Amino acid sequence: NGRQVVVPVFAEVCSYTGLTLSRYCSEFAAANPELSELTSILNSVQAACKQIASISRGAPLTALTHSRGLLDRGAASRPLDVVADSVLRNALKFTGKVSIIAAP
Repeated sequence: NGRQVVVPVFAEVCSYTGLTLSRYCSEFAAANPELSELTSILNSVQAACKQIASISRGAPLTALTHSRGLLDRGAASRPLDVVADSVLRNALKFTGKVSIIAAP
């Protein structure tokens, strides 16, 4: 459409947390209303990352890193890979904005 994307400028940033993804997405959406779908997707990815971090904190390291079998290309899949893939796919699927998610 020829319109330039407006990148928000932040005069103040928290000295403890820095610039959070939530704040950036909020300001980005306000400056670029036509790109609100992108902010929805980014917020879903953020929520998935938090969920994956929560899951990984609650499991022993060996349970998350030991191989569970071979993938199609011969690479070993690990439980954390499988869980992270599932969480991220579901987060994107339920946005209603992503129609195809390709396997790595």
